[in-house]
Amino acid sequence: MPPPVHPRIRPLRLPGLRAWLDASSPFAAAIESRLPEIAAIPSTFTPIPTRNRMNKVWEGHLDGIPGPLIIKQGWVNPVYPLDRRIARRVNLALHNRFLQSMKLSFRLDAIGFASVRPVLCWKKYTGLFPTEIGILYPKIEAPSSFSRYLVIPNDPTGPWRFATLPPETARAWGRHTRRLNAAGILHTDPAPWNILLRPGGANPPQEADFIYIDTDAFRPLPVRPSTSPLARYHRALAMDRVLQFLSPDDLSAFCDGFAFPGESPSAWHRLFDWLRGHPNPHPPAKLRLFLRALVRFGK
Repeated sequence: MPPPVHPRIRPLRLPGLRAWLDASSPFAAAIESRLPEIAAIPSTFTPIPTRNRMNKVWEGHLDGIPGPLIIKQGWVNPVYPLDRRIARRVNLALHNRFLQSMKLSFRLDAIGFASVRPVLCWKKYTGLFPTEIGILYPKIEAPSSFSRYLVIPNDPTGPWRFATLPPETARAWGRHTRRLNAAGILHTDPAPWNILLRPGGANPPQEADFIYIDTDAFRPLPVRPSTSPLARYHRALAMDRVLQFLSPDDLSAFCDGFAFPGESPSAWHRLFDWLRGHPNPHPPAKLRLFLRALVRFGK
């Protein structure tokens, strides 16, 4: 008999539906009784516009469950060509990033890392292969997100930048990210609007004031969080999308907090500078395999 997914995650099965519930949630029983209705969203929820035709986000309430909820869904888009639809269904069958985010959120709880923990995830099946995945979060009401430090240009296509961050705030964000990496976890989209600021926290924010949302972007670090080249490569790529917001001074202070003991902050600064100006930092699969072998046999 296979081991349970996690002591606090309970698998559920209904015809055409497989789900995993955080049994420790205070309203787990209410959610379990409404599972078919939740999986049938958008019937009772308000859509939040998204640009991705394979994913949608919904927001709303369910009777008997306190507070608003956020639901993210992904599915096989019927307008895509047959080969792409087949690839998408196979991907949904082989990988469950929503269940992975649930399991990783418990690891984050164990180290005291603040994040919005998902309560439920599911897969809907038609035949042997899934056609849809979904995840449910409680909506956290916070006074603001880290994006309040962004300077938004008049031209919406222009570059967004942080207003000059206090150096200690940039270092605190670096230490916060370093602690996440030290636990063997990456957040692949740490954009400012995915980081809430704790109510009543310090102003400017310190390390304990950051709360990550969009936790389905959590991924396990593929190698041990050490100073190996492959670990640095994955940690750097996880920050790729936010480097555009940091000025050189902000980036320098961020690297001071981001570097592990034994790593050089200036080396991270040079790597991030290269990454920021590189049109395609994701190397081909063969080069990735070479890097993996280099780390394994170069010790």
